Amino acid sequence: MGQERKRKPIEEQESARWLAGYQLACEVQRSCPDTLVVNVADREGDMHEWFLEAMRRVPGERAECIIRAKCNRRLAKETEPRYLGGARQKTRALGCLTVELTRQPERPPRPVTLSVAVKQVTFQGARRPGGRLPPVEVVAVYVKEYRPPDGEEPIEWLLLTSLPVVDFPSACTVGQWYRCRWEIARLCRGLKQGCQIEP
Repeated sequence: MGQERKRKPIEEQESARWLAGYQLACEVQRSCPDTLVVNVADREGDMHEWFLEAMRRVPGERAECIIRAKCNRRLAKETEPRYLGGARQKTRALGCLTVELTRQPERPPRPVTLSVAVKQVTFQGARRPGGRLPPVEVVAVYVKEYRPPDGEEPIEWLLLTSLPVVDFPSACTVGQWYRCRWEIARLCRGLKQGCQIEP
């Protein structure tokens, strides 16, 4: 079933809505050139086409993106290690960031100390119907909880971004902005379920 879905053109997949959302974000960026527009997505938005779309756009007409990785992508052939997971393990943390995790149905709020590592990577082009897509270059920001409480799964995010990440503070910004995704999702849930905005 999953393989059949991958064989379809991107326009026929549910993933197309993520690209459509990114294109809308680019329209906002073009209309507001003095504002930095950043499109944030969870794992469902992790697709090669999104990064290609960002690379094709010129600065000023391109919204930036932060996308949580869902798979262990193959890196360009000339690099070693050959997969993103191996590159992540070989990358040293730049430092630690402490954030306040909001309450979830299964978890109380708590402060979290996260180690933050950064690596510039080039992904090998993904295979699609009709051939292989071009490679893309992104920044990978790896965020992992340092010493989680007993019985708790550590918070762990592998974030792929088009933003320039040049130092520890800019890497922390990527992590903080991704964390805001939960607050945005809660607002949208309230609008849909509580306010019944869709009908």
